[in-house]
Amino acid sequence: MKEQITIFNKQVPKKYDFKKVNDHLYIAKVKDLGAYEMIVDYAIITAYNHPDLEGTIFEMVWRFNGKHFSSAIIGRVVDGKFEKFSLETFPDSVTIIPDNKLEDLNQKITDAIKNK
Repeated sequence: MKEQITIFNKQVPKKYDFKKVNDHLYIAKVKDLGAYEMIVDYAIITAYNHPDLEGTIFEMVWRFNGKHFSSAIIGRVVDGKFEKFSLETFPDSVTIIPDNKLEDLNQKITDAIKNK
């Protein structure tokens, strides 16, 4: 996966220092959050292999001050080339965030809307 990370780092404005979690997952901390520091505790970029997709997936994950998470796919490296995210190549359901965290987040949002 180190080769894919090198390709990713050449395609983005800043270089990220990915640390190995296991053979299928690397994580890099996003150090400069800019104005997002007001609402985000931390952000990371993950590099991982998804069982249903080709290539190495790069996804940004944020933990907000309210302790909930959100994420966005950045893109993937396939056959030595970086592909930016597009709705045509990535299903909506692809995310590294566990289903139970997403369900909890969706429930909190639903409850907040109902209580307005």
